[in-house]
Amino acid sequence: MSRKEVPRAGLVKAALEGKITNAEGARALRISVRQFTRLKVRLKAEGVRGLLHRSRGRPSSRRLAPAVAEQIEALMTTVYAGFNDAHLTEKLQEQHSLPISRTTVRRVRVALGRPAHRRRRAPKHRRRRPRVPAMGQLVQLDASPFDWLEDRGPRATLHGLIDDATSHPLALWFEPHEDLHGYLTVLDQTCRRFGLPVTLYGDRLNVFVRNDPHWSLDEQLTGQRDHTHFGRVLADRLRQNRERGDEHRPRPQAHQQEMARVDEHLGRQHPVHSRVRRRASAAGKNADAGDGASQAHTANRL
Repeated sequence: MSRKEVPRAGLVKAALEGKITNAEGARALRISVRQFTRLKVRLKAEGVRGLLHRSRGRPSSRRLAPAVAEQIEALMTTVYAGFNDAHLTEKLQEQHSLPISRTTVRRVRVALGRPAHRRRRAPKHRRRRPRVPAMGQLVQLDASPFDWLEDRGPRATLHGLIDDATSHPLALWFEPHEDLHGYLTVLDQTCRRFGLPVTLYGDRLNVFVRNDPHWSLDEQLTGQRDHTHFGRVLADRLRQNRERGDEHRPRPQAHQQEMARVDEHLGRQHPVHSRVRRRASAAGKNADAGDGASQAHTANRL
């Protein structure tokens, strides 16, 4: 008996003795009451062997026909000797019109005792990266297109920066598509509120890295590729902060220059992008006003 059929004898005998009802026995075996009644009749007539599945020992109705198996064996050892399972399956389907799968071909090969043409590669071991210990040490940036507004607005792409140590979203911004403006906006919000992150972690989107195979002559001479627009903005920001000795709080004037430079590179004007620039300009003015107020307060205290 199989593991599934072992409890049948005890439950059917208990039902015959009146200890349980047919419904209780059927519920325990996860079968219908009619099937449980048939098991009671078979146990009375044939004993415990009557509880075995009726298909036990019979050949499957979906088995491979012996003539087809012999044809596959002949082709495998003669015409297509040395072919792997996948390639042999394709040839048998295309050239001989045999509706078989790769698993069937493998089963026939194993029955013949023939080894595989090439051993399967072991699955790659993937280990989860541990979180960084401190906030701001690693920031992940990505975008997600979705019907965020449902029927109340158009489909939009949500750009976001998330801190790796705390899983706290640092900045979020909607754009019509995943683009440079969205990533620069969330990065600007993060720098103004929390400061400059140590490391940015993103995917291999062409906004961050060069995915094209083209190398210019200057790049071939230097042995390295030029940065993307996003990379050049980061390099300029880092250089400016080092020159000013301020690596934690970028100034709004530098951000406005970067946004204007990005618009000049992309050569496009969009209402959403205009709102981004207006909001960045307003944020810069508020930051300057806050700096002036704090300096006045400090002078009064002195």
